[in-house]
Amino acid sequence: MWRFWISFAVMAGLTACGSDPSPSAGSGVKVASLTNVGMLPPPTQCVLFARDFTGAHLRGDAWAWWDAAAGVYPRSDVPHADTILVLKSTSQLRLGHVGVVKKVVGPREILLTHANWGSDDPTRRVVHDSTAVVDVSPGNDWSQVRFWHAPSHAFGKVYAAYGFIYPKRFDGDQAVW
Repeated sequence: MWRFWISFAVMAGLTACGSDPSPSAGSGVKVASLTNVGMLPPPTQCVLFARDFTGAHLRGDAWAWWDAAAGVYPRSDVPHADTILVLKSTSQLRLGHVGVVKKVVGPREILLTHANWGSDDPTRRVVHDSTAVVDVSPGNDWSQVRFWHAPSHAFGKVYAAYGFIYPKRFDGDQAVW
């Protein structure tokens, strides 16, 4: 029963925090530079954002989505717009991470829209729209990726990835809604 109340308190806290996507005056957070407020849902956790944005019926920590999608949704190492990139759990990324591919730029670069990514509270509590992500895996299979880090004007550390979940049926390069 205590788990229910903890879950309820966490969800209530997320709802309260995400109810107004604009920062308070003087907070110093520049939301407009990180998110397209008029087009995207309010700030949230990565799994909640990806589920709401794609309609995927998956639950659990981000890293667990890969196995949870087996037999439910197609999975691949080929990105398409509207697919879900799933990062593995590591010592620094305990819960893994998921994001939605906005655009395929080239065979080894995508633009990713995702939430709860960053090293401090202001960057972790917003939706990041069109973050460049590159495939740096030796086999060109998207098993190792790097994310663009705007403050340093460079790609950051290497993260292990499972690949892409296809929450919608694809016909060519377009998702069939």
